[in-house]
Amino acid sequence: MRASAMIIAILAMTGPTAAETIQLYAAGSLKAALTDVSKAYETSTGSKVEGKYGPSGLLKDEIAHGAKADIFASANMEHPQALNDQKKGGPVVRFARNKLCALVKPELAVDSKNLLERMLEKNVKVGTSTPKADPSGDYAFEVFRKADAVKAGAQAELEKKALQLTGSANSAPAPAGRTVYGWHVSEGRADIFLTYCTNALVAQKENPDQRIVDLPDNLTVGADYGLTVINGAPSAARHLADFIVSPEGQKILERHGFTPGNEIKWRQIMKLSARNQLKGKIVDVKKGATTAHVRIDIGGQTLTASITNESADELKLEKGKSAYAIIKATSVMIGVD
Repeated sequence: MRASAMIIAILAMTGPTAAETIQLYAAGSLKAALTDVSKAYETSTGSKVEGKYGPSGLLKDEIAHGAKADIFASANMEHPQALNDQKKGGPVVRFARNKLCALVKPELAVDSKNLLERMLEKNVKVGTSTPKADPSGDYAFEVFRKADAVKAGAQAELEKKALQLTGSANSAPAPAGRTVYGWHVSEGRADIFLTYCTNALVAQKENPDQRIVDLPDNLTVGADYGLTVINGAPSAARHLADFIVSPEGQKILERHGFTPGNEIKWRQIMKLSARNQLKGKIVDVKKGATTAHVRIDIGGQTLTASITNESADELKLEKGKSAYAIIKATSVMIGVD
């Protein structure tokens, strides 16, 4: 069976509900942005949002062990996907994008061209967050991996010297009203701190003499932020999730330095009936000049959909991966969970 296809975000939605309290667990880098989003949502609905912000990996573990959360907004896609895999959260939707920058102490002569060279200097202290506990640390170590292609041995050297100053359960907290990244730089614990560009902007507002340096193209690392509604959450939580990806919610995120994460609105899913979503396993992905043909095995029968190469790459479709064939009229669409 062959038909045209499109990507969709699979997440159940409901409309406005009676006032409820929603427990939002979110990455620390989202605190300012989602606090403003929550205020706008509360004003329009009367519901209350209680936010808990911190390292995404630690929050994911809390939820996995029974913490009461209704929505989880992570600085990566993997942590909310882990909750989905454990049947604790719904499908994951990318709702924002970020990237890494270097926050630099005032007296250090650094620009994009010599950033790697300066980070490799023995007397220069490089600060990161903690990998696995905080996606910011994982992204920083991805920068180190890319560095190895620029200069052999750079990855090992940077991983060895990196100071994991924040993001773990035992990390020292910043003083009240201070951003931890700018605080560490101002206190001399880091000369260069690799963190999200949004975090660097906040730190610079607190410490105007600190500088933000863009990573060169060969070291650039982007961050995709994923959102899931926890199973059993009140209907208002789904409404808040919808608000976050709405034009109003996205404009607030953009004001805080994030870029849009998902072009497809969740309300589109309401045009589909659940019985038209057939879960199977990808058995083949063949790319042509512009189109990819995706074959999915569903209970011993093979279904083929044609989608753009760009869509196949964005969904990270590959042989052996679970996927949904979503059928509406004569069209077959591909979704992943």
